Amino acid sequence: MSRIYKHLFGPVPSRRLGKSLGVDLVPHKLCPIDCVYCEVGPTTQKTIERREYVPVEEVLEEVRAKLAENVPIDIITLSGSGEPTLHSGVGRVIRGIKEMTRLPVAVLTNGNLLYDPQVRRDILPADLVLPSLDAGDAETYARINRPCEQATFERLIAGLKAFRAEYPGRIRLEVFFVAGINDTADQARKIRSLIDQIKPDQIDVNSIARPPAEPDARAVPFERLGELAAILGDKAEVIASRPRQEQESGIGNRESGKHSQAADAQSAPTQIPVSRPPNPESRLPIPDSQIPIPDPRFPIPDSQLPTPASVSPDAVLALLRRRGCRAEDVAKGLSAPRERIDQLLADLVARHLVTRQQRPDGEYFVIAG
Repeated sequence: MSRIYKHLFGPVPSRRLGKSLGVDLVPHKLCPIDCVYCEVGPTTQKTIERREYVPVEEVLEEVRAKLAENVPIDIITLSGSGEPTLHSGVGRVIRGIKEMTRLPVAVLTNGNLLYDPQVRRDILPADLVLPSLDAGDAETYARINRPCEQATFERLIAGLKAFRAEYPGRIRLEVFFVAGINDTADQARKIRSLIDQIKPDQIDVNSIARPPAEPDARAVPFERLGELAAILGDKAEVIASRPRQEQESGIGNRESGKHSQAADAQSAPTQIPVSRPPNPESRLPIPDSQIPIPDPRFPIPDSQLPTPASVSPDAVLALLRRRGCRAEDVAKGLSAPRERIDQLLADLVARHLVTRQQRPDGEYFVIAG
């Protein structure tokens, strides 16, 4: 039976990163903010306190063991149950991973701790950093991100600008739109003004797909996301998936060009590098041209899939504790046969450990309440 990891999850199919091995550095759900749209669920403790929440060596041992399994991985991402930069040893984790593999290392962060010079130094070795900016002013920031007292809007913006000035790698800034909160043209223009100061390499425009922390939080329609992306500028691309009913009916196909090409990537094959050139300087980010471009459309050969008996219910639960997933996402994330995953999910639902939630792009499975 496959090993159950305490600090790792996946690889999970990520809309932005391909098959991403998640590294979880903080307890569920420790974060400076409590976003209404968060797929991990409501924040249980809002804080900016940094400490070694889990042992660094324990995390690195698990990464080493996972890599030895030779499962398909495109990237290793520090994310998971909360804000990874809250861990005081995040820099040691990044450097340790880069010393054992040529896979790129990404940090998925809300950016609220980047005002701290030590945090900025800690994540400089990462190959890719993906912070967030969901509001153009403090009032909207309070509504959508619901921060703790110390995580102010002013600190967020100052930290993002300071990190850009120091970081030689690639920054992909996510702007997450929620219907009725920040999806106006006025908000988009305010965010654009801040983006011009932050100077990210790319802007990922997104909205709700998986079950959010607040059940009333609603996704912004795909076509509207294209309009908002146009306001954000030439670096903005819609990464949200078009709802299945729109794909099947052809609704929304008027969107074309740069602002929607990421969401329509399945229509255009891309060349996938099978290996990366050596990176002799493990403490520095690799050049952007050397980061693999994942393409989830190429399935794993059956010969590389684990046997059905080796995929356990605990492995499925460990994945779902971090994020709600569709059955096909679980199968891809665990590199497992779809038939086996369907059996496991049906059993977990029958045991009331997992529930089903219908979303615009399919049926999701989430940990029961």
